[in-house]
Amino acid sequence: MELIFPVIYIGEEKSQAIVLGVDSSHTKKGANLRRTFSEYGIPILVMPIKEAETVRTFYKNYLSTRFFNEELLYEECKHRKADYIIVRRALGLEPGIGQKRSEISEKEALKWLKQAIFFSTSLEEKLGRTLKKDVMFGIWEDAKTKLTEYVIEELNKRNYGFRIFTKNRETVYPLQKNIVLCEDKWEAVEEVSGLFILSPGLPVSQIPIKEWARQMVRMSHATLIDPYGLYEPEEIESIGYHYISYGRCY
Repeated sequence: MELIFPVIYIGEEKSQAIVLGVDSSHTKKGANLRRTFSEYGIPILVMPIKEAETVRTFYKNYLSTRFFNEELLYEECKHRKADYIIVRRALGLEPGIGQKRSEISEKEALKWLKQAIFFSTSLEEKLGRTLKKDVMFGIWEDAKTKLTEYVIEELNKRNYGFRIFTKNRETVYPLQKNIVLCEDKWEAVEEVSGLFILSPGLPVSQIPIKEWARQMVRMSHATLIDPYGLYEPEEIESIGYHYISYGRCY
């Protein structure tokens, strides 16, 4: 167990807390220590060591310079393969579980997809499996946006098909054998290797976890690719999904 140190919050006014970096072989000790601190009313965040090291680095830099650059933080998380959202939470830049999230713009979502999903390494590597021929992906969208067009273009490059559900019935897609237009959002996940959630609206984020669990059997591989970060990773992964979301490095 390492790296016990106090932190302040850069993003908003809060009381001081402790960040505890714990390696995978000491998780029980970390949980026990967190309970002990909780009894004294001291906030504590327990996280993997590489995330804690990133928090420590940026906290020290902030103390000495009073300057903070989110772009540098994102690049550092990529370099260390640290979870960007966990680090942001520790620095007070990301709401905790159950709190209102800051909205992610389409521009930010598109940049993340380009860097984290479709850049350099293969989509297969991101999904952690070998994809067979005639692969299908699901797409949920509100309207035909640059984000949707980019995902479709990248899937077409790889000769993957897709099943698409759109809320905008006036949206027109070319009639191709690798495109299936769906009337229902759950129809769009039938036998797919992954679902791209390109709809930032509230209706998607309000789908109960138990409904996701019930619908998981429709998919060939239960993978969600969510550039808007609509769900808590801990919740969606606890029911068996492979959850790839904004800000997390893969």
